[in-house]
Amino acid sequence: MGKPLYNYQKEILTAGCSEPLRLILSSRQTGKSTTLAVEALIDCLFNDGYTVLMISLTERKGADLLDKSRGLLHRFGDEHYKNNILTDNYTELRFKNGSRILSLSSDPDSARGYTADSVLVDEFPHLPCQEDILDAVSPSAFRQGRIALSGTPNGIGNMFYTLWTTEMSCWRIEIPWTRCPDFTEEKIERERELCKATGRNFAAEFELSFDRRASSIWSIGQIEDCIIPQPEKPVPHIRIAGYDPARDLHNSGLVVVDVEAGRKEVIHIQNLKGMPIPDQATEVMRVMDSLGVNRLYMDEGGGYGKSLWDLMASHQHKIKLVNWTAKMKRELIYRIKTDTENGRCKFWNIPLLPALKHDMVSVDPNSNELFVENSNGHCDYIASLMLAYTEFKSPILQPSVRSAYSFRGYGAPLADQSAMRISF
Repeated sequence: MGKPLYNYQKEILTAGCSEPLRLILSSRQTGKSTTLAVEALIDCLFNDGYTVLMISLTERKGADLLDKSRGLLHRFGDEHYKNNILTDNYTELRFKNGSRILSLSSDPDSARGYTADSVLVDEFPHLPCQEDILDAVSPSAFRQGRIALSGTPNGIGNMFYTLWTTEMSCWRIEIPWTRCPDFTEEKIERERELCKATGRNFAAEFELSFDRRASSIWSIGQIEDCIIPQPEKPVPHIRIAGYDPARDLHNSGLVVVDVEAGRKEVIHIQNLKGMPIPDQATEVMRVMDSLGVNRLYMDEGGGYGKSLWDLMASHQHKIKLVNWTAKMKRELIYRIKTDTENGRCKFWNIPLLPALKHDMVSVDPNSNELFVENSNGHCDYIASLMLAYTEFKSPILQPSVRSAYSFRGYGAPLADQSAMRISF
């Protein structure tokens, strides 16, 4: 490696190496990812026919983790590398002894079907679908191998926190910044100031606090990196809208997303606060027509969605009602987060974008409600964006989405659309 292992890295590689389940709660910049890369390399060099799955938040991060193993192997010299490696590509290192290291993204389906001797999950507390990932990898790994889940805290409403705080038979190690010899008081003070400037939670990232205030998953800086100028003559593509209706003085958000080849751009944000339900229906249909919306996802909770659906007879074939669940909300939030990190979600610099930014940094993924109350009532712009993201659903979301259609004859609606509605 070019330098000695820290004591806690040796502990992970020795004392915990035979345990079926290991939990590694670690500060940022303490070398936890490097430790996983070392372990994967050791296992494959000294065991024939051994399979290691390395799972990361994104495909790019997975490739970076695999590259750590590859770089360590190259330190032995080119001849040693050639004598041991059969296949080397973006997602796999295959050894001549039949062993292999596979790099996978956090999509649970990508991990199914593999019989793994070891599963190493990096930044597990920040992954979407944590329960589904464990369901996908547990059968093979627990039968004949082991699993290591590592990361920094991400609040209390996730599987990692549940495992960490549950009295169960598993191996645990806690690595705050104070255990790392590389950290000095001067360096940690710089990190503290950087976290303050970027909106990150120092207590969570370096002191391993599970405090709920550590659960904001965006900083203002991360969002601002995704803002682009509004085009003078935009070319319309597929357009998906999300609509979170409300009555009284609560915000009633409407967001429109333009989609092309996997790239999403938020092109319209609107607040229908204070409008009577019939007026909201009229305004939403006007926006759908003027912006060429192909499909609109609408929250049916509270009875507002069904009432609005009945009022929008001429547009019912484009509208889908969504029944929210806490699991579904977390899934959608992390899909948006992953897209913003990877440059697949951008925001036009339009009115009400500051309100959406406020909602995004206020999101609490550990709460069933997911939103905070402010002086104007619920902040529902991020909820509307999440509804639009239902279009890009995974199998886990499908049971919660109901398509709504009305029978129509020669373009004229029947007298009672609600009685003829089909939901599936």
